[in-house]
Amino acid sequence: MAEELRNEGNALFKTGDYLGAAAKYTAALAQDPANTALYGNRAAAYMALNRFEDAYTDGSEALNRDPENQKYIARLAKLTGLLGNPTAALQLYSKLSSPASSNDLFPFLEMERNYKQAQNLEGKAAGYALDAAERYLGKGVNIPASWSLLRAKILASTGKTAEAESLVVNLLRREKTPEALLLRARLILQNGNEIESAIAHFRQALQLDPDNSEARVLYKQIRAMDQAKTSGNTAYTARNYSSAISFYTEAIECINGIVSQSIAVSKLYSNRASAHSVLGNHAESIEDAELSLEIDSTFDKPMRLKARSLSKLEKYDESLQAYQAYMQAHPEDTQIRVEVRTVEFEIKKGKRKDLYKILEIEKTASSYEIKRAYRKLALVYHPDKNQGNEEAEEKFKQITEAYETLSDDQKRQRYDSGADIQEEMPFGGGFGGGFGQGFGSPYGAGGGVDPSVLFQMFGNSGFSSGF
Repeated sequence: MAEELRNEGNALFKTGDYLGAAAKYTAALAQDPANTALYGNRAAAYMALNRFEDAYTDGSEALNRDPENQKYIARLAKLTGLLGNPTAALQLYSKLSSPASSNDLFPFLEMERNYKQAQNLEGKAAGYALDAAERYLGKGVNIPASWSLLRAKILASTGKTAEAESLVVNLLRREKTPEALLLRARLILQNGNEIESAIAHFRQALQLDPDNSEARVLYKQIRAMDQAKTSGNTAYTARNYSSAISFYTEAIECINGIVSQSIAVSKLYSNRASAHSVLGNHAESIEDAELSLEIDSTFDKPMRLKARSLSKLEKYDESLQAYQAYMQAHPEDTQIRVEVRTVEFEIKKGKRKDLYKILEIEKTASSYEIKRAYRKLALVYHPDKNQGNEEAEEKFKQITEAYETLSDDQKRQRYDSGADIQEEMPFGGGFGGGFGQGFGSPYGAGGGVDPSVLFQMFGNSGFSSGF
């Protein structure tokens, strides 16, 4: 009866009715389960139906029962390659008594070559190599788990972490392996800050394979990172900012040993930037904020920290650019506009002539130091000593105007605070009056400096003979 069913199956196979043939072979095997040929026949039918996994199962059974059968070896070799194991396929082909044809070998040689390239290359090039290897898989074949894991690693390396994580999650639904769990943990850190979830995945990988050295090292590192981060947060809350910086630095070093360019790392850099900012380490705060933004370019906290620290360093133009980038990324934050207006105000202040610089003094100069600086410069640039020198004439105008403002406490306070910005600069339109009111000179301070003050400063002999 089994032989009759087999013959019917063979007849159907010849007509191309592979499904019918497979059914006949199955019925025959039910009556004669030890019939090696029936496994080989059904493997061929399944192969013709593109049911490669089923064909592989029957082909393996047939070869186990008849290890020297050349047809079985060749069939299983091809099935092995079509299912994504080109190295094992080529090894099977090598067992044939007559060498396999180049047409049989070529697909799996190419598959093997491209897959190895995908393992060794980086970025998009690795992805292209893996695409090329996949073209030689059997139609409808499930991508091998190892290939999917490699694909996820490639996606993660090119910044497509969400796609990589989705792929790994699907892999873990099929089978939990230490390799997939380790990658999933890394991706959790890369895509967010769910430290406990990452720790759980590292722990599970170690439970599956206690001898897995990578899992053991990574689990230790993630625990150390979490402890350092927690200690940093505690120190920050207690206003022990120097200690917080040390702990955040330790946490960053730990996590960089697990995964770089991750959201978790970005947040740690941001935390350290905040601690630096509170301590007045604005250059360091900017550096950490920029490291955070290299990973997450729209992270609001480091964007604000960078803008504020630049303002503290009086780099107002750069600060304004940083604020503008923040507002573009976070238009919902309307409160930040107060800070922006302050920076715009400072920029406007900065466009004025620097009266302190003109008099070559510090902003903290005393009244005596202001007076002494003016006397010194006036002696050098007075027009009676620089007849026909337009540059000296302009310099004398500037130092006189600077002295007029800074020697008057009320005017100086208004200048320092910027209260005068909306008003016309006292020296903005040139010198209208001058020392012509009692001086034999066309140069003056626009009616600002009392001539008697100058006589007291330089002596009653006047400028014409006092140098």
